[in-house]
Amino acid sequence: MVHNEAVTVEYKNANNNANEAKTDAEMILKIIAVGAGVSQQFLGVTDSATRAGALIQTEPDVKNFEMYQEVVEDMLMDTWSV
Repeated sequence: MVHNEAVTVEYKNANNNANEAKTDAEMILKIIAVGAGVSQQFLGVTDSATRAGALIQTEPDVKNFEMYQEVVEDMLMDTWSV
C-alpha cells in the first residue's frame, strides 16, 4: 500500500451474513450488466422470469445489437469494396 501520513488505513472484516448474499449478488449482476452495456434482464437472471416480461424488457438491448450489426456490416462492405 502506498499512501501518505494523512491517510489512515483500516482493515475491515468480511461479513458473511446470509441476508446480504442476495443483495451482493444483485449488485455484482448490475455491475456486469452496466459494463457489458446491456440491461440486467438481458443476462437472464431476474426475480420475475416470465417470457413476456423478458421480451419487453430486453427489446432495447436487441435493437442496440441490431444497430451494432448494421454498423459492422457497413464497415465490412466498405472495406470489401475498396
